[in-house]
Amino acid sequence: MSIYYTYLLKHIPTNTFYYGVRFAENCNPEEFWKSYFTSSKRKIPELREQYGDDSFEFEIRKTFECKHKAIDWESKVLRRMRVLQKPELWLNRT
Repeated sequence: MSIYYTYLLKHIPTNTFYYGVRFAENCNPEEFWKSYFTSSKRKIPELREQYGDDSFEFEIRKTFECKHKAIDWESKVLRRMRVLQKPELWLNRT
């Protein structure tokens, strides 16, 4: 059974953040930062390579039984936080 979730990732050296959602089949918050490292294809992998995995802190923010609710919640948070207008603070680009 999947437990869909949203998470907040903080990159400590740059004091920047990434807010994301996980909605894959059989996903579970226990996997985060062990076998799953965000859906970011560029920024997070670059920072992990440059600074290492220990340069991040994370928090599972909310869990969901329905993946559509998880996806909708992530969109709502990103919109409310205006992440695209604050690239100095947020690593999200979409």
